[in-house]
Amino acid sequence: MMNFHDIYVEHAPHVRRFALFLTRDEAQADDLTSETFLRAWAATDRLQAATLRSYLLTVVRNLHRDSVRREARSEPLEENVAPVNARMEESLGARTELARVLAAAAGMPAIDRLVLFERTLEGKSYAEIAASHGISVGAAKIKVYRARIRLMMARK
Repeated sequence: MMNFHDIYVEHAPHVRRFALFLTRDEAQADDLTSETFLRAWAATDRLQAATLRSYLLTVVRNLHRDSVRREARSEPLEENVAPVNARMEESLGARTELARVLAAAAGMPAIDRLVLFERTLEGKSYAEIAASHGISVGAAKIKVYRARIRLMMARK
């Protein structure tokens, strides 16, 4: 029967050196060494003296590989990401605002809505709008301006 203290004294320097080789970080190497000997202590009844060092080094290697995989899966969160509830509230607020704007647009006289959409969506000039609807250029400008004001007021 092997004494755990003797196992630790004999193999700890080799295990730590290998862990330091894998991690290049003393704190991580110490953690890996500790975890390796905890696992060896839990399995002392199954350990064999002939294969003990290779067993310990294999445990270190596997622990290191698991920690690398774990780190690869966990990406740092962006600091400026809004919480889910805040994003949902923003989305609901935007939908409500859109509904109000659409209702305001639907409530406008047809000529005002048409003139506004021709100017903003189709990019027509005021002269083209005025000519197509039989109104003056000044009237076209006023209709677009007033329609924009109505829509802006509906957003609030």
